[in-house]
Amino acid sequence: MSDLVLLFAILTVALSDDSTWLLQIKSKFIDPSKALMNWSPHSSFCSWSGIICSAGLNLSGFGFSASLQILDLSSNSLSGPIPPELSQLQNLKELFLYSNSLTGNIPKEIGLLSEIQILYLYDNDMSGAIPMELTNCSGLTEIDLFGNQFGGRIPATIGKLKDLVLLQLRQKLLQEASDHELDTESLPKSLLQLENLQIINLSNNRFSGSILPLTRSNSLTLLDLTNNSFSGQIPTELALSTNLARLHLAQNCWTGEIPSEFRRLKELNLLDLSSNNLTGELEPELSDSQKLEHLLLHDNRFNGAVPIWLGNLQGLGELDLSTNNFNGTVTIELLVNCSNLLKLSLYDNKLSGQNPPAIGDLTSLNVRNLGRNNLVKLTELQVGTVPSSLGELFSLHGLNLSHNHLEGQLPSTFSSFPVSTFSSNGGLCGPPLGPCSKVRVRNGVSLSNAAVAGIIVAIVSTSSVICLVLLYIMLRIWCAWRKVAVSNSDNAGGGGELEEGDYADEFRGKTEYRKKNSTS
Repeated sequence: MSDLVLLFAILTVALSDDSTWLLQIKSKFIDPSKALMNWSPHSSFCSWSGIICSAGLNLSGFGFSASLQILDLSSNSLSGPIPPELSQLQNLKELFLYSNSLTGNIPKEIGLLSEIQILYLYDNDMSGAIPMELTNCSGLTEIDLFGNQFGGRIPATIGKLKDLVLLQLRQKLLQEASDHELDTESLPKSLLQLENLQIINLSNNRFSGSILPLTRSNSLTLLDLTNNSFSGQIPTELALSTNLARLHLAQNCWTGEIPSEFRRLKELNLLDLSSNNLTGELEPELSDSQKLEHLLLHDNRFNGAVPIWLGNLQGLGELDLSTNNFNGTVTIELLVNCSNLLKLSLYDNKLSGQNPPAIGDLTSLNVRNLGRNNLVKLTELQVGTVPSSLGELFSLHGLNLSHNHLEGQLPSTFSSFPVSTFSSNGGLCGPPLGPCSKVRVRNGVSLSNAAVAGIIVAIVSTSSVICLVLLYIMLRIWCAWRKVAVSNSDNAGGGGELEEGDYADEFRGKTEYRKKNSTS
């Protein structure tokens, strides 16, 4: 009986301690939404909002739980710094303070939470350095500090967290470079010890140097290094993470070509290499990545033709090759096979020729950008027109055909698009552009103003020549007829032809006879 009383006393003290510390924590937070209003010393803290207690030990008849396990105060508009008193919740396993307005540093005392496994502080306004004491929490499996303004370096001792599977250190995207970014120093080598990491997000920082410390884990499924300062060639060691599904290396300073070793990444679903200085042609390294749905290579210096092997990626939903140096034409094979394509962007390349008639088969397409190329025609069966098959893409809500050499009347289905969609194509007309001044020939093709003017000039010139020829012929006929008529008249008088002197003598004789008669 005495042992039971002693156990009851110990648990009562433990619960009382948790309750006391929680009330102190409440007093440190600014709580405009009154989310902690039911935190009262007159009720069990296990009934308070945001608190989950252990269900492992309950004493029948006493109605209390053994200890605090989970503290979830997320999305409550709380502000102010994190109270150091949190470190007194010795049995806490999961701490969720995300989506508030918390400020200040992560308190060093958080390293005293020896049982903690999950720490979510994302989407706050916290700053300062990540304390090295955090790596004393050796049981941590998930750390998410996404969307804050931390500075300094990743603790060199982070390799102590051997059970870590998620590391989110993405910072807020600020308008100007500031100290609220993790340091430009190289990544700590101790990251190599984290062989269980599955998700790494270090985007929107200023990291540089080698990324080899991130290539050890074969469990890695997502790696996001967007908007940092990494440079040089993309390490071939990334291909050792054969379970990698999403790889974001955009907005860095990578050079060279896509590593041929990437053919091993058969689980790849998204590859974003945009906004770097990558060069060369697209070799078929990725043609075996049949699960690839998003391929983003825009704003690089790739060249050559848009490869046919892209058409083998039948699950491809987004293809962005804009602002490169691709040339040639887009093959029909690419368009026909990628029937799930939602976004196609080939903007600002050196593509030429006409659009394949298979464009109407891409019934899922909703964004299409072919601006700033050398396209002369977008044809279906008729030359010089924007194809009506585009009008069959009912899901299409983004289209850019600007800065090409297109001409003709736009189909009525495009009247709802902005004028900028078709700008800098001197020969296009019809809604949403201006009305067409046109002539339609028998097959229904609309002719541009220049073509109409050319036809008119040709007709007038041809008519003038024909008239002159006819006039010349008629004049020749008239002269010949006149000559024949005169000859026939002379022959009818019987005198035969008279010389010039005979005509003069006869004229004088007749004149003298008239004078005599008039005198008498």
